[in-house]
Amino acid sequence: MPESIKYAGSASVPGGPALSFSETLSLDVFSKANIVVENGADVTVPFSGNVRLLMIRASAYTGLKFAVAPSTTAQALDQPLIVAGTGLLEIVSPGGLTSITFSTTDTKPATLDIFVAFAP
Repeated sequence: MPESIKYAGSASVPGGPALSFSETLSLDVFSKANIVVENGADVTVPFSGNVRLLMIRASAYTGLKFAVAPSTTAQALDQPLIVAGTGLLEIVSPGGLTSITFSTTDTKPATLDIFVAFAP
């Protein structure tokens, strides 16, 4: 049975422009994970299904990196991440998002909260 999820975001410049949104996404399944990434230990989070919303928040961003399969090139994860829809996800991971691998060069571990919504 399809469900729905609401997500929102906003950005504003004091005395300047502002942009906000609120969307509802129909989905089949969702998953939330909490993982700990320690120095020297890669952590891979697999996905199975059509990812339509990916949200990642970390306790600390210093030295944190991620690689989206099939690429093994790690990119900095220096802010919370929200990716929704099919367009960008298809560019980032052609054929569908199958996994993300996280690593850190910081001596302190980072705790990540990951939320994923899968749509038909």
